[in-house]
Amino acid sequence: MVVDFGLPSSTPRLWLIDLTSGGGLDSPLYVAHGKGSDPDGTGRPIRFGDVDGSLMSSLGAFRGGISYRGVHGLSVRLIGLDGSNRHAFDRHIVLHTSARVGPDYVSPAWLERYGKLGTSEGCFVVMAADFQRVSAALRGGGFLYAGVSNSS
Repeated sequence: MVVDFGLPSSTPRLWLIDLTSGGGLDSPLYVAHGKGSDPDGTGRPIRFGDVDGSLMSSLGAFRGGISYRGVHGLSVRLIGLDGSNRHAFDRHIVLHTSARVGPDYVSPAWLERYGKLGTSEGCFVVMAADFQRVSAALRGGGFLYAGVSNSS
């Protein structure tokens, strides 16, 4: 899967891709970015990092790890594969939803009310309706790449 953090959170920006054919598997999905990456709360991340406590999203390649049940329900651990995200596992950067704890900041209702998604602590947070499909593609060794395009 590919995440384009060059797009605002009001735009679907996560693509599931068939790595064998290179084709997209369906329409792009919504995904939140970290609070520290969007210091002005505009819905568009502008800073990225890999420092614990920064609340920033990290860029680069990630491998999906094990699934576990945590505060956000079923989640998937992520292992950073690049220098730009090598602390992702220790920072507890994971894939999850926000549906189990209030408020549900990655939901159609939130998007309609605020015109953008809420922000995470650096995790990749998807809508509850999309979680099963995205987690199945990621857990146990799936690949995620987060980058920034020149999109406006």
